[in-house]
Amino acid sequence: VILNGCEHDTTISITVDPDINVNLGPDQSICIGDPRPVLDAGIPNAALYEWTLDGNPIGGNTQTLQTTVAGIYAVRVTTTSGCVDQDAVTITITNSLLV
Repeated sequence: VILNGCEHDTTISITVDPDINVNLGPDQSICIGDPRPVLDAGIPNAALYEWTLDGNPIGGNTQTLQTTVAGIYAVRVTTTSGCVDQDAVTITITNSLLV
């Protein structure tokens, strides 16, 4: 850029963060009495983990969540740079699994 007969250079550094991919895995059907699955958002050290059960806020700001009852568990993850992704999984508890 030339300004008042003088030439000026400006350098801007841009860091592009990789996409995040939150994946709670496939829906799960477990039997009564089986251990309840632990869900993992899979993005370590994110700024925010927002867990819900059937659309209602639950849990804390943690990467993993111990499930307790049947329902639709979802998590929305926000990284420290502001990238956001979310996923959901349905946990079904049955008397027996059909084979």
